[in-house]
Amino acid sequence: MQLHAPMRSPTGIAEIFRRRAILVCATCVLFAGQLSSQTSEDVRRLIAEGEKYYLAEEFHKALQAFSNALMTLQTTDASQQELALVLNNLGEVHRQLNNPREAEMLYRQSLRVYARIGGAELGVSTVLNNLGRLLRTQGKRKEAESMYKAALTKAKISPGRNSLHYAHLLDQFGQLYYEENKIRTAERLFNESHSIRIRLLGPHHPEMFWGLNSLGAILHLRRKYAKAELLFSQALALVVLANGQDDLSTSVVLRNLGVLYRDWRRLPEAEVAFRRALVIRQAKLPADHPDLATSLLNLGDVLHLKSEHTEAEKLIRQSVDIRRNASDLNLLAQSLELHSKVLVSLEKSLEAAQAANEARRIRAQLRFAFHVGAPR
Repeated sequence: MQLHAPMRSPTGIAEIFRRRAILVCATCVLFAGQLSSQTSEDVRRLIAEGEKYYLAEEFHKALQAFSNALMTLQTTDASQQELALVLNNLGEVHRQLNNPREAEMLYRQSLRVYARIGGAELGVSTVLNNLGRLLRTQGKRKEAESMYKAALTKAKISPGRNSLHYAHLLDQFGQLYYEENKIRTAERLFNESHSIRIRLLGPHHPEMFWGLNSLGAILHLRRKYAKAELLFSQALALVVLANGQDDLSTSVVLRNLGVLYRDWRRLPEAEVAFRRALVIRQAKLPADHPDLATSLLNLGDVLHLKSEHTEAEKLIRQSVDIRRNASDLNLLAQSLELHSKVLVSLEKSLEAAQAANEARRIRAQLRFAFHVGAPR
């Protein structure tokens, strides 16, 4: 999560760093944008309210507060920078509420405002990163890569390469390459980010959990399961210390630990980790959120491997239903393929064939789109 906020004391910024993290591999970085002296007390109060609700993961209340702040700003002589930061905040709330179109529109509006006023590299890099993450989760990887590169370029100017903000951007960029199986590039970015945090925070700071989590994922891919388990366990202890048992960031580490145990065929431990992650996400996320679909699929997969097919089918069907309304067809095909396997185990051959055929049609559609769009 990256949320713009009014200027606060260094102690306040450190507290926000400890308190909140986004769903994939990065910590909260707040843009310390000074509100001008003419900004009304109402706007200050609404921005503070929105930030408080966001950090408490009460996203609908945050949406209301930031929307009211925007309406107030649009009827006053507030500075353009204040308008840009509130637009970004609204975009970030819509992203969390799984409203990608609204989120993208607001991010781009924020960037247009920043373009008119110039400067504000920290604010611009924040919005570029948020937009890149949104595009990445929609499968628009080339566009996301472009946004991440632009965000890093701006961040090199301010606040500079030796900053927590820059480390955060490296995490996000590394996540893109990790998902594309470009492991060496992802590892280089994760290591650079981790090194920055060690220099600035020390090796035992709670904020270090993201680097441990990311590097654990790299070791997992290289089948160094025992070393990966050690890093994930350390990351889990730190994230619970930083954000609590029920924070969304805790669900990220639990999910990664569950995937490790599944691949290691330690299925009872995988089930425990996935159930804990699912409970957190069900409590914190909207019912149609794509990250909730991932947790349902993860748990369903392990239950299928344990031959608990009835519960597995119920969970995977929910995952399919959520992903039908999302924009990433590859993930929908993934859910359908696993659903088909579970239905075969339940001897529901007709439904299994229907799910498998739908998955094949989607895969063919994706291959066709790739070839049509490929350079010649």
